[in-house]
Amino acid sequence: TQYKHFNQCSKDTERLMKLCGGNQLYVTGQGDADKDLEEDFENWKQDLWPALTKFYDIKYEGGDNFDFERTTRLEYDPNSSTPFDPYPYKKRLEIGQKNPVWATVTCNRELLGDSTERSTRHIELSLDGFDLYYEAGDHLGVYAPNDDTLVDQYISRLSGVSDTPFAQVAVKGSQVNMLPAKCNLRQALKWYVDLTYPAKKSVLKAFSQCAQDEQEKEAFMDVLRNNDAAKAEFHKLSAKLRNTFGWLRKFGSVQVPADVFMEHMPHLQPRFYSIASDHKAQPNHIHICVAVEDGGLCTPYLQR
Repeated sequence: TQYKHFNQCSKDTERLMKLCGGNQLYVTGQGDADKDLEEDFENWKQDLWPALTKFYDIKYEGGDNFDFERTTRLEYDPNSSTPFDPYPYKKRLEIGQKNPVWATVTCNRELLGDSTERSTRHIELSLDGFDLYYEAGDHLGVYAPNDDTLVDQYISRLSGVSDTPFAQVAVKGSQVNMLPAKCNLRQALKWYVDLTYPAKKSVLKAFSQCAQDEQEKEAFMDVLRNNDAAKAEFHKLSAKLRNTFGWLRKFGSVQVPADVFMEHMPHLQPRFYSIASDHKAQPNHIHICVAVEDGGLCTPYLQR
């Protein structure tokens, strides 16, 4: 990498711990976001446990770990009567990623004329009623819901599906809802779960344990192991299958319980776009220019 401060925090921590007399038991791991952070971590972890067990003189069985411990649960509330609002705005808090607001689109036009191969949209949003200031170089975060067809596809691969509203809470500790609002499964998948994100190996390892067919289960697990042949096959399939649903469709006997699915899938995050307007010239509007990406989440939504 050409980045001047690449992994600087880990380098500084290692240096300072040595200055304080620390004894380094294992090499410091460094991940590169331009490649595959999860694979970087898996490669680093592979020799970590043998090093620690050797130092502490304890037995290490080795191998790939497919076990997972439940950390969240769904607390169903059949008596809930609160109308569903995916992002309830809290007026006493500052507008931001954890407190988004609904904004009205006042302009959405194509910038590439009659082009049918590509699409770039100019989008204007009204700031009327919001105390929001921005400067040149700032970014606007946009939350976009998943497409209803994709939501239906995922639901077809899950078990324990219910229309009853629930909160997602920790198995131990605080019982505060981890989601912005109580919702049923369909609403959760539409608004809160990132269904288009490339599948993470750690998520697929958990889901592989839900296969009903033992041979298919073994085949699924083999692709997720931490050896060179498995890594090559995983990367090939990831490019072909694209997201988690592609994997669930390939290994058709997998039926993931809804609560397990909600625990392991990443929460939907805002997509950020450079602001293309100036607050002094447009104090009541904010503009962005968006290149539409096929198969993406936010840009096709903005295109519509």
